[in-house]
Amino acid sequence: MEKVLLIGAGSVGRGFVAPLLTKANVALDFVDSEITLVDKFSGRTEFTTAFTNGDGYNFMPVAFGNVTGPERIKDIGDELWPKVGDGVMG
Repeated sequence: MEKVLLIGAGSVGRGFVAPLLTKANVALDFVDSEITLVDKFSGRTEFTTAFTNGDGYNFMPVAFGNVTGPERIKDIGDELWPKVGDGVMG
């Protein structure tokens, strides 16, 4: 299973991008600079999002691994860049 780090766990990240990746069977982690949002999801592994279907809503569970705050953004970038660089450069 592929794993993706979403930078931004706000409305677009959680409500649009994450469900699309979940449907594609991709594992998710989030980084967000909003500490209250990070705290809200700390200790959880899933949230539910809703889509309109014309007559009402369809609800979809979205699983995720980690949600971390800005203190880890540089560390995560340092961990990921060699992998991304290798894929891009060669």
